[in-house]
Amino acid sequence: MMDTYNVLHTMIIGKNTAVVVDRAGEEFRNGIEIKDENDQTYKLLSIGLVGGRTDESSCNRTSILIEGIFSSEKIII
Repeated sequence: MMDTYNVLHTMIIGKNTAVVVDRAGEEFRNGIEIKDENDQTYKLLSIGLVGGRTDESSCNRTSILIEGIFSSEKIII
């Protein structure tokens, strides 16, 4: 089963890309392969945790670090 996430924000960090997606990412695991909307594959390096004060809307977003430069509007698992 394929699951699709909308990309809300990206930020280049060195040779990798930090990405924020539009909902909780229970399917994300360090080291898995993800795809963009053009079927290009990337390795998910890390899943970010929100620190400090959070509100309900922060539970509906997930921050991840993707290997390489990622510029798509969708992530597909």
